[in-house]
Amino acid sequence: MAQFLKQELESVGVTTQLTDIGTQEIEGQTLPLPPVILGKIGNDRNKKTILVYGHFDVQPVSRR
Repeated sequence: MAQFLKQELESVGVTTQLTDIGTQEIEGQTLPLPPVILGKIGNDRNKKTILVYGHFDVQPVSRR
């Protein structure tokens, strides 16, 4: 999913970078965390910076 989102952002001119954030221990298992996607539009230091925070690793509720 991260690679798909990276490609989508790049297709509209965003320079992107995938950043590994490590692993998490859950119930005795070590699981890899999904990467963070960092993006940049342009290089003008006089323009303001914004942060867009969203999740792409959300799983649907399991039905039991």
